[in-house]
Amino acid sequence: MAKLPCCPPPPPDRPLERADPALVAALVAGDGDAVASRLAGDDMVSPDALRPYIFFDGQKPYTRNVVTVNEHYALIAMCWSPGRSSPVHDHAGSGCWLRVISGGLTESLYSGPSGEGGDKAFPDEPLSSSDGEADAAATTAPAVDCSDGGGGVAAHTDRALRLVSRRPLRSGSCSYMADDLGLHAVSNASSVTPAVSLHCYAPPFASCQVFGRVRVGGGIDRAAIERVGKEVHMTFDSVGGQVLGERGDALIKSFVPLEREGGEDVLMYDI
Repeated sequence: MAKLPCCPPPPPDRPLERADPALVAALVAGDGDAVASRLAGDDMVSPDALRPYIFFDGQKPYTRNVVTVNEHYALIAMCWSPGRSSPVHDHAGSGCWLRVISGGLTESLYSGPSGEGGDKAFPDEPLSSSDGEADAAATTAPAVDCSDGGGGVAAHTDRALRLVSRRPLRSGSCSYMADDLGLHAVSNASSVTPAVSLHCYAPPFASCQVFGRVRVGGGIDRAAIERVGKEVHMTFDSVGGQVLGERGDALIKSFVPLEREGGEDVLMYDI
């Protein structure tokens, strides 16, 4: 199984790279509210503490920046380009806590591949199409060919995920997502302003399922998403404040220090 990156020993002025005792205790106890409370507090996560891990790339929808990984959780800072989105995805059986650090995001909830989450919705945030906005995930989710192989179009109404609800996530707000709630996509709510969010995945995972738009005939059904997911390995743009460059665009299957150069660990990749 693929491994998440292992970070080098943190410098004294980067406490986020060390396992947080209160956060670990809350995770071990299964107290999700305590986890959210800890992540929401500036005593643990402040904009200044996150600054070394903030890297934007206007050529990408978002960058994924590893703050730290330990046996209990992974902290990933995500930097969102204006108007861009993640694909619809699951969380490989892990819990995901998300805190918006700056800007604003939109979270869209979908019923799961087997109907998980189909009867759930975000509290007080029913799905509304009155604003006329298309689901932001439609701009980035890959298409899936659902033709029947004989020149016709396969029936796909029973194969498509259902958009259950959508809610705004403003700066300072937190949310929680897990596979028993369904699937979700996250997008930058602004077409002009970048956004930053911090994600806590517990336990850490290195791959997940992403779900593509259904292709019908010669076009894409933007209202339907194929239930069959594709497993993808996580990619990263930086680890511990160190930008990975072009290597970060590859699928990282493992990340281990192989040798030392000039007294410092040289981090190599098995891709």
